Amino acid sequence: MGKEIVSSKQMINIIILFILGTAFVAGGTAIAKQDSWISIILAFLLLIPIYLVYGKLNKLYPNKNVFEMFYECFGKIGGATFTIIFTLFSLHLGALVIRNFTEFIQVVSLSETPQYAAAIFIGVLCIWTVKSGIEILARGAMITGPIVIIVTILTVVLNINNMDLSYIQPIFGAGFGNILSNCTNYISFPFGEAVLFLSVMPCLKSKANPHKVYLMGTAIGCVILVMGRLRNTLVLGLPTLESLYFPSYTSVGIINIKEFITRIEVLMIGNFILSGLAKVCVCIYVTCKGFAHLFNVANYKDFAAPVALMMIAISAVTSSSTMEMMAYLKPYKYYAPVIEIFVPFLLLVVTLIKKPKKNSTLVAKE
Repeated sequence: MGKEIVSSKQMINIIILFILGTAFVAGGTAIAKQDSWISIILAFLLLIPIYLVYGKLNKLYPNKNVFEMFYECFGKIGGATFTIIFTLFSLHLGALVIRNFTEFIQVVSLSETPQYAAAIFIGVLCIWTVKSGIEILARGAMITGPIVIIVTILTVVLNINNMDLSYIQPIFGAGFGNILSNCTNYISFPFGEAVLFLSVMPCLKSKANPHKVYLMGTAIGCVILVMGRLRNTLVLGLPTLESLYFPSYTSVGIINIKEFITRIEVLMIGNFILSGLAKVCVCIYVTCKGFAHLFNVANYKDFAAPVALMMIAISAVTSSSTMEMMAYLKPYKYYAPVIEIFVPFLLLVVTLIKKPKKNSTLVAKE
């Protein structure tokens, strides 16, 4: 099977869609209140060193995904252990995204349609994409990424007349402690989830700089999220915002320009579908890679259908309501950073310790 190659621009667009994903329409203002947009910026800034760790790992292990790094760094047993943990994390994340997806569709649009119908539709589309290869996802991202960005900017511009600056005042009024607490939510979801790209980045063209790709993709994703959060707060106000599970849909639905431009919340649904599908595809891709290494199967694509079906099944039992789904973010922010921050950092430290030993051994042999 030939190597899949993705350009830096394509990879950046995939990361943008991945970061936006379900974070695009979800709430998240309860703790930081009107300052939640500050929490988003702070979360990105705090994770910049971790993105540099990701990039360093991809440079130290060129053409190797995170599972190959685990085996080379920790040996057979240790590598298998970390591979299982990472694969299960990716599998679980994919299931959560599907659940968010189906919940959103049912709440805002198809209230009488069973959620499993939407989940199956998502699964089939993602199976086809993953089986077609990461290059297909990359080409699609080059089209859908700019569309998502343009639509977001458009909804902000069209909503200017509905905005009230007093809704975000006083700035830092929620208190730094609450802003920092809310920041931990955004660190685990969605910014830290970019750790999955340790398995995707080996597809990057050899001359491309992984550091730049990580930082550009996440930075643009951060800007779009901040724009969306400010739009929602300035249009809806804090009391209304806190009462909604999907405020982006509501804030865009308010747009009414001379009774001519109206009911454009369908654009918000389109944005969510495009970014959500990309995120599920990445989760399936990474999970398939993990299972391929665990079971020593050459072609990871053989696992696409089973993995997608597992995600759909898990998504059906992760929560029983929208309220329960949103409440799951509370425990998630405590265990997700172990995979997103601690494991890559440990991998880098062990690698830097072992690499000089390998080099000294080669010199001694010469």
